[in-house]
Amino acid sequence: MRGAQVKLIYICLLAFSPLAPTTADAFIPSSLAIFTRLARGGGKGAYSIEQEVQFRTEADPIVLRERWIVENGDVMRLSVSGLKGSQDNWRFDALYRDGKRTWTEGSQARSAPQSVEFIEPLLHFRSGASLLGWLARLRIVPPGLGQVRRFNRKTAPYVAEPGVRLARSGGVVTWAFGEPSPPTGALLPGLWIDQDAFQFRRLRFPSQAEVQADRHASFAGGLRLPRERTVTWDNNSVTIRVLTVKSLPEGAAAESLLAAPSGTAGRLPDAAQVREFYSRFR
Repeated sequence: MRGAQVKLIYICLLAFSPLAPTTADAFIPSSLAIFTRLARGGGKGAYSIEQEVQFRTEADPIVLRERWIVENGDVMRLSVSGLKGSQDNWRFDALYRDGKRTWTEGSQARSAPQSVEFIEPLLHFRSGASLLGWLARLRIVPPGLGQVRRFNRKTAPYVAEPGVRLARSGGVVTWAFGEPSPPTGALLPGLWIDQDAFQFRRLRFPSQAEVQADRHASFAGGLRLPRERTVTWDNNSVTIRVLTVKSLPEGAAAESLLAAPSGTAGRLPDAAQVREFYSRFR
């Protein structure tokens, strides 16, 4: 038998051997390194982001326009309105700062802790440590995950961090955070990040609500965003589409991000799905 044939047979036997390395045994960088790469997509400076939010209801779909002023994952402002030309004068304004949401109700500004399911920070945190802290608060990863691992491959075996593994999401190989779900019963919370592009692909909250991200694109200042996200919970489905992204001059967003919402009280469509979306995910 020729040498090349012997080599091919040996490779095939090794591939199907129980001792062959598997995906689970593959080397996985530290969670801090993974999230530091992800955070590079948070961009630099402040941004103005226009989005379209479509609610699928039993009647006609409800479509709202959002304008976000974003400084980073901790400081941002939201203004909601109806589509241009619509006769419905929808309006909602909120400021997110210091872990609180401030909005106008009646003639007064109200403030409360941000919802744990507020989804926008994931796209705008600019440090790996901030992202890991956010995931720990969601109970997707254990507190303290991301501490620097020190090991010598020559003297000690490689041990992956708890709750971090390689997995597939939508046919894409990802870094998966959170314990794998059991074959039966409720799905466990988790976050999936594209292994090659280091982009957010999917998020599942402990409540079973999920966010799926698609059509990622790059914008000014290194900002990377999915052009489309789908938020699902119970029997509800909401699609968020990015329309425009503008980098703002230095200092241009300061006044908007410091002043509490004031003026006309918020008025959103009187639909349970809309109310729940803006109380849980906004």
